[in-house]
Amino acid sequence: MLEKLNPRERLLIVAFGGTLLLLLLGFIGLKVKEQRDTIRQSVGEARDDVTRMSRLVADIKGMPAGGPLPDENEFLAKTTQLLESMKFTPQNIRSRKENPTRTEEQIIVEMTFAGVSLKDAINFLHAVEYGKQIPARVGVFEFRKPLAQREIYDMRITLVITRPKK
Repeated sequence: MLEKLNPRERLLIVAFGGTLLLLLLGFIGLKVKEQRDTIRQSVGEARDDVTRMSRLVADIKGMPAGGPLPDENEFLAKTTQLLESMKFTPQNIRSRKENPTRTEEQIIVEMTFAGVSLKDAINFLHAVEYGKQIPARVGVFEFRKPLAQREIYDMRITLVITRPKK
């Protein structure tokens, strides 16, 4: 069929075919590059995930074994002992029991503080949440700044232990 065309038309068809072939190769090259970038990104994320998982495994293995949870009096005694060791005196401290479900009970210790520095409160929260000096979690942490010109705060902290009913 190309024999029937004059040289100018043959050259136009060959140039058009070459251009089309170059565009097709460029498109294929672009798709390969996108796939390589996607794979490179997912490999980087997978490395980060492996690192994160190994850190989590180490953290989980470093957690203390779950021993028996204290009763209300022991919990209150441990809490006041921690407060005294940190020289962090509450204005008011109360404890109570609640039954959120049929199989669990909660021991709740509510403490209010007046005129404390934020550093002392953060140290106490760190000792409870990360130091695990008390087998409890912080349920509520509220604070307000009564005097704008001073760096002291009024706070309310609630510590909670959830344990199965006996």
